[in-house]
Amino acid sequence: MPLRQQLMVPIAITVAVAILVAIVVLAYGAPQWSYGALLALWLAISAPCVLIVYAVLAWRLQPLEAMARVAEQEDPAEHLAGNTVAPELALIAGRINHLLAALMEAKSLNVQLHRNASELQEAERRRIANELHDEAGPCLFGISANLSSIRRLADGLEGEQSEKLLQRVAEIDGITSRLKSFNRDMLRTLHPVQLGQVPLSDAVSSLVAGFRRQHPDTVFTLEVDALADGYGKDADLAVYRAVQEAITNALRHGDAGRVDITLSETRVYAAGGAEQANASRLVRLNVRDNGSGVASQPDAGIGLTAMRDRARGLGGSVAIENVSTGGTDVTVTIPVVAPAVDGPRAG
Repeated sequence: MPLRQQLMVPIAITVAVAILVAIVVLAYGAPQWSYGALLALWLAISAPCVLIVYAVLAWRLQPLEAMARVAEQEDPAEHLAGNTVAPELALIAGRINHLLAALMEAKSLNVQLHRNASELQEAERRRIANELHDEAGPCLFGISANLSSIRRLADGLEGEQSEKLLQRVAEIDGITSRLKSFNRDMLRTLHPVQLGQVPLSDAVSSLVAGFRRQHPDTVFTLEVDALADGYGKDADLAVYRAVQEAITNALRHGDAGRVDITLSETRVYAAGGAEQANASRLVRLNVRDNGSGVASQPDAGIGLTAMRDRARGLGGSVAIENVSTGGTDVTVTIPVVAPAVDGPRAG
């Protein structure tokens, strides 16, 4: 039966009964009744009618509520059953099912694209790191070796010429030392070889310690809670890069004087209860600074975009917002699987 008939039939019957009762009362009892009694009778008749109409509407509009619940889901896993709704709504349900299927397919493809983008980015980082290690490293070593030779030759000279030459050698040696330090930092940034060899918390601690050395005027705090030694190469790298890029963004674009990092693992339990088997794991990273906030960072998109790509490639998410007291709050969540064996890794 069409939805219009399903709604109108019970409502029409209810209204007809109410009118019939009202006619009978007015015809036979109204002259002897006071206005108060008539009002009470009218309310006694109208209230059940309103309740019946409300009940009928609520009953027949349940499919629309089901549609709304499915539409509100961020990741809808269920479709609407078209055979359980009225014919008018069945067509809508079918269209919604088709749309949901297309959205789920697009989301799956989007996740794969984010993962591919992250893998390409890491491959390019490794290539650049190898170039720096294989080319820049030996060249800098060669400069240092030649400086030692020039220094010995200068020691054999006399007078002002020797002094000027040694002074130039010292200046070049200082520049070379800075380049060596820069090269080492770049290698650690581009290709963190400690990942997979030490616990994830130690790798992040080493990363934060490097930022402390480079920015002595900035206060850094790190809190790690209930974190396993590791969650696999991809997840560990995503967490490491998220910490790295969030701190870099706070320093480079937000001009922060304080950066607080919190890294923890949380459990999300399914509807089956709080049993261990029903729990999924999430690594949650929060980086908060007291800088200028994201609104004043028009050129801060590349690092944050890369962070989002990497997290979404693993089914995670990134939330960035301004703090009311000033600064930026970055929260990254990444679904992870339990490691096969918890405990120290072999170094």
